[in-house]
Amino acid sequence: MAFNVQRDGPGNDAVSVTIDDRKEAFALAIEWLDGGRTGIKIIGDGRVYSAMEFALTIGQGNLAR
Repeated sequence: MAFNVQRDGPGNDAVSVTIDDRKEAFALAIEWLDGGRTGIKIIGDGRVYSAMEFALTIGQGNLAR
């Protein structure tokens, strides 16, 4: 399953990256948070997660919707 990691940015600095691995998607979200970025969301599993909500899914495999 692919995960789309997005962040808002000042001006036109919004970014969207697609990553196939759940843990790698979470690592990118945390890297952006640590860098002071805002508006981070992860889209996957048919849901839209904040980074902290997504953290709860790590290690749970495919979640039932």
